Amino acid sequence: MFFVIGGANIDLYCKSDKELILKDSNPCKMSFSFGGVARNVVENLRNLNEDVSFVSAFGDDYFADGMIKDLERRDVDLSFSIRCSGFASSTYMAILNENDMFIGMNDMSVISQIKKENIDFLAKYVNEDDYVFIDTNLDHDLIEYILNNVKGIKVSDAISANKAVKLQGLTNKLSYLKMNLLEAKALSQRPLYLETETIEYMKDLVNEGTNEVLITGKNYLYVATKDGVYKYTHDAYREKPVNVSGAGDALIAYYMSAKNKGLDTDEACKQALIASVLTVDDENAVRDMNVDTINKEAQNINITKENY
Repeated sequence: MFFVIGGANIDLYCKSDKELILKDSNPCKMSFSFGGVARNVVENLRNLNEDVSFVSAFGDDYFADGMIKDLERRDVDLSFSIRCSGFASSTYMAILNENDMFIGMNDMSVISQIKKENIDFLAKYVNEDDYVFIDTNLDHDLIEYILNNVKGIKVSDAISANKAVKLQGLTNKLSYLKMNLLEAKALSQRPLYLETETIEYMKDLVNEGTNEVLITGKNYLYVATKDGVYKYTHDAYREKPVNVSGAGDALIAYYMSAKNKGLDTDEACKQALIASVLTVDDENAVRDMNVDTINKEAQNINITKENY
């Protein structure tokens, strides 16, 4: 069983085909979707037929109604989630200047309504072999409370550099930690300019108690375990990806699912990498695919492995 704790967003993307003119009305193409790291992980896990309970906070508006109906349609358990009167749905809006991000805005205040008493209620139903995924939209104190009071295999995604710091002092309580290099720099407070520095930091995290550490990049995945550090590199880098926003969410979801099914780290890394590659080719943050899709596409993606 997977318990996923974190944010569920309404994602709004406004893309201008021309250079933006400030303080003026700009024509654009606008798209709307359900998103959020935790919610995307939930959808990926359901595509893999994993049993999932989503622990989140929803506003009391029209968008929340639609998001809840979408999750229920996917047979996601929402019995530990809450509706919050007087709060808008968690919302992220990105304004794109042609193909580049110009500015992003977010209102995720509703997530602060998840309290320790909600976690106490959840904790009664979590077993030692259940997976508990935590995103860093939650406050540091609540993350620490979850790690100290809920059983299970703890997993976290750093999400961004400014949110990664919420995991400082807590990494030794995690079974799996995923981040990119920018997030690793923020969390470690080290420069990590050289590959050797990154590898040394990953080894330190494992020695301090984290079972496995994953650091992602454009065409690679580092993984550190008690047996060593490995780098997986693929040859399918997209110079102009369709949408990169959900690649990391797919990677960690497929990695956890592979581990849950008893696959070793090597196979879990390969499945996770392929899932992320396929996701960036889709306009949606979550691609409609499963392990059969991964196995079919594996023959078209070459993955090499290095040991450190």
